[in-house]
Amino acid sequence: MGQRQMKKNSIITDNFEECYLCGSGYGLTPHHCMKGTGNRKLADKYKLIVPLCIQCHKELHDNNKGERSLIEIAQKLFENKYSHEFWMKVFMKNYL
Repeated sequence: MGQRQMKKNSIITDNFEECYLCGSGYGLTPHHCMKGTGNRKLADKYKLIVPLCIQCHKELHDNNKGERSLIEIAQKLFENKYSHEFWMKVFMKNYL
């Protein structure tokens, strides 16, 4: 089977040809910057998704390495587009 279809709609990056963290172009998968089932759906809705290579995605989920910084980036860009008040209404937690 081919590579998983990458969602190319994000307020974080326009570049879905390389890993957001390391720049690799191999084995890219979409990463929802907000964790948890309900928050993944919200990440889709508000376009809080970045491409990650297999290695970075594995490290992120195995060790939470860099996860907090991706959430902070997502919050900053969401608030730039909408507002802090709307962030709090949607995600109910401040990461900044």
